Amino acid sequence: MSMSEDTIHPENSSKYEALKVKKGIPQPEAMNPNIAARLKNIRKKEVTTNHYVESILKGNINCLSQASTLLESTKLAHQTIAKEVINCYLPSSGHSIRIDITK
Repeated sequence: MSMSEDTIHPENSSKYEALKVKKGIPQPEAMNPNIAARLKNIRKKEVTTNHYVESILKGNINCLSQASTLLESTKLAHQTIAKEVINCYLPSSGHSIRIDITK
């Protein structure tokens, strides 16, 4: 047993002969670096009003849910985009009504 092991783990000294602590394996990263980089790029992507409008018209449910989340946001920038999206649909809304449900 070397002196450095005693320094790192004092319980490996001769005082504690019945107890031996061995060096463990290195811990893996908390997240795969490739996935982390991909998520970082996804988060940075800003979606425009036109993207929401076009995607919703194509039937993209994810964009519809994201746009409805923008309506509930407290950020002014999100609310502005949400109002622009709604205004784009008003001419084609026919005789529909808009209902706002909050908790």
